[in-house]
Amino acid sequence: MSPRPPAPPGPWALLAPQRIAAREAARALWGWRLPLLGALALLCAVGCYLLGDLLFGQIARLELLAPLLMRKTMGFILDFFVWSLTFSTAISAFSTLYLAQDLPRLLQSPVPLPALAAARVTQAWAQTSWMLLLFALPLLAGAGVRLGAPASFHLTLLLCLTLISVSSAALASCAALVFARLVPAKRLQDAMVLILLTAFVYFYLRFQASDPARFFREDGFRDLMEMVRALRGVGGERGLSAWAVQATFATLDPARSPYASEAVSPLPPLSLLAATTVALCALCVTLARWLYLSGFWLAQEGIGGGERSPGLLTRRRARAAVAPSPAAALARRDWRQFWRTPAQWTQLLLIGSLVGVYVFNFQHLNAGRLGDLFSPALVFFVHVFFSGLVLTTLCARFLYPSVSGEGKALWVLASAPVSAREVLRGKLRWGLPPILGLAVALSLVGGYITRLSAPWLVCLGWASCCTSVAVAGLNVGLGAAYPKLHLPNPMEVSSSLGGVVCMLLSLLSLALFALCAYPCVLAIDIIGPDASFGDAAFMIQGRPALFALLATAVSGAIYLAATWWGARRLAARLCA
Repeated sequence: MSPRPPAPPGPWALLAPQRIAAREAARALWGWRLPLLGALALLCAVGCYLLGDLLFGQIARLELLAPLLMRKTMGFILDFFVWSLTFSTAISAFSTLYLAQDLPRLLQSPVPLPALAAARVTQAWAQTSWMLLLFALPLLAGAGVRLGAPASFHLTLLLCLTLISVSSAALASCAALVFARLVPAKRLQDAMVLILLTAFVYFYLRFQASDPARFFREDGFRDLMEMVRALRGVGGERGLSAWAVQATFATLDPARSPYASEAVSPLPPLSLLAATTVALCALCVTLARWLYLSGFWLAQEGIGGGERSPGLLTRRRARAAVAPSPAAALARRDWRQFWRTPAQWTQLLLIGSLVGVYVFNFQHLNAGRLGDLFSPALVFFVHVFFSGLVLTTLCARFLYPSVSGEGKALWVLASAPVSAREVLRGKLRWGLPPILGLAVALSLVGGYITRLSAPWLVCLGWASCCTSVAVAGLNVGLGAAYPKLHLPNPMEVSSSLGGVVCMLLSLLSLALFALCAYPCVLAIDIIGPDASFGDAAFMIQGRPALFALLATAVSGAIYLAATWWGARRLAARLCA
């Protein structure tokens, strides 16, 4: 009797390399790195929790509309995270499904296509779903205190967020499978970026069509009933976010919480949410069985394409003079590589749309500013925080993977008469000026829209310069200290464990700068809008100049420490 052939590997077995890599990364973190990572994650979660508590605490003050506003606010937050997670998972799923280096060997082996696709989708889900646990869960948990919610509220919220993350990953993977089969292979990555940009603009226009600024204007509605009808029209009664809100609010006890409308069971909305998740997963497996193999071979046609004739701009660069230093030469090379890679420069379209949305939305903040709802100091820190978020995202996407982008060609730098410090200077010379200019422009334009005075605009420019230098140096330094040379896609590098840690450290550096600059900002706020930098009272009260120097020194220290550590680790790797 012939022996039975071994069973084909399942998704769990196909994830063995990723599990081994995660285990080795956890072992490498053992020691002082693990408590540091835990402290960073805890600080971020506590900050999101306090922000949620503050937001829902302000809503609770509106006694008549508080129950409806609580539901709508939670639904809007969940919608934001659902679409953000879907967009980011779509790009990550495309990379894991079609661009991984081990896929040709796996497809030549007797591996079932549904199992392989399920393993890759699970990998994409693990790379992006952490944002729900780190940001959305503590932010929405802050509403539990204001709602008087029991422990079942938080458990139901955790279950709903888990189902939402799986549903978003399955939906994004279905989109990647369909696009890879229909769109021409040589323009697939460009088309993915453009499609995601179009979807983002569509949903943003739908949100702006509801005119959310009406809820902050006294003349936004004719009467209270019109406002209630408008609130009921925001968001739908069906969908992942709506079912999650219904399930979490169903856990409230009407006898203890004033926000519980009626005694209902959370099982019906949870069942709908779970059934939708299962249906999307089944659809993803079915599409993988039909489309994955043909889509993979079509996607390979766009890799390693023929050389194109140089354009006018390329010929001008070729005739440029010799670079004055190795750092300048490396910066020029990185610029050429950036513009020659469509997957890199097409993301500027998405960044431009985000910047436009950022500037446009500050018109609503201006309405509150004129209504004396916000102080100039609060508006200043809002600008620093939101421009810092944009800055952190850009640095994590472009600067952190810059050294990892060398890949197997790192031996060229190792054999060249270039020091590791010169390499980092070249990376900073390439990425810091545009990021610094964008951060300063965002802050100044936002400050002008919110009608801040000249001293506040100068302080915003100073804050943008300090935070840009600190965050850029942190990303380049940590990216050089812990490079991922085996990952060809920069998106995978930025979403790795090191990229997440670098983002948390960047947010912590923003908080540290704000803490050091707070006395200086408070002094300007106390003196009033007519303060000038030559005023003796401005320079004496609270010693703001000393705290401004302290905040600048802290940013410079972060930059120097990160680049020194990155150059030291990179030099050891180049000499190895």
